[in-house]
Amino acid sequence: MRKIRLLEDGIRYRKSRRRKAAHSRERSTGFQLLITASLVVSLLLTGCGNLSASDTGGPEGQRDKQVEESLSFSTMSEIDRDRDMEPGKEAQDAMEKKAVRKGNREMKLKSLYIELLGTYLKEQLGLEDYDREIEDLGCLTKEGESRSEAQNERNMGLKYLYLRNDIHVERLSEDDLTVLEAGYGQTEGDAYDHAMEVVVRTFPFCITPVALEREEDKKFNYVYDNVVSSQNGETAVTMDTLLLRIATRAEYDDEGEYVDAYREVQKEKGLYDIAERMEAEMEGLLGDVPIIVQVDFIS
Repeated sequence: MRKIRLLEDGIRYRKSRRRKAAHSRERSTGFQLLITASLVVSLLLTGCGNLSASDTGGPEGQRDKQVEESLSFSTMSEIDRDRDMEPGKEAQDAMEKKAVRKGNREMKLKSLYIELLGTYLKEQLGLEDYDREIEDLGCLTKEGESRSEAQNERNMGLKYLYLRNDIHVERLSEDDLTVLEAGYGQTEGDAYDHAMEVVVRTFPFCITPVALEREEDKKFNYVYDNVVSSQNGETAVTMDTLLLRIATRAEYDDEGEYVDAYREVQKEKGLYDIAERMEAEMEGLLGDVPIIVQVDFIS
């Protein structure tokens, strides 16, 4: 009987040990699953891809997939954000084309404005007669690099005289620009006449070196460059001045000496005399716009 009792006690002991071991394994597995779930949630929320496979308690492939999905989500969010912040290529292209069209239009209208203003000034001031008078002095015209950009652009079809003021068509209203544009390529007719009217009316504020905000700003002095305006050595003119230049050059021999030094001195004196006479004879011909004539002479 005692042996039977001992055998039964052993069986009960072994069963109890198996139940405790099974319970312990269940608790351990549950705890590992809890840790794994917590780490996975943390990974998804932070987008962190620096955890090792042993940290998550899962296989290597599962961790890589989670990291890849997290990084993919982050990258797509940045792309969407950048797309919202920056204009698209189509929008940029459209803006650039619009700027080019605006620039081309301004260049075209500036060219037309200069042409019409030159026609007006030649008729109103008799510039062709003065140009021929300068030629009669035996003066040589400037050539190549000795010619300024202003002379090349605003010579009004004359040999010696040119307009020094730059032309700022960007100051015109859109209505005036439209009228001016309608006269492009015309030499007569209503469209041409209306375009000329715009030029005659607006040139006093299109020729100033800067846009003037007050009436008194007109009388501030401005120096275009170092060309001497007359025999008294003045170079500055008032802001509202219409500035004409006489451009000539001296004649040299192969040695770089004057062909006729005395003759060059006489021509230079004659140029200054013509400039001063032009100023006197032109006074008031453009209303209250003052006119100055400077000698652009290469001695």
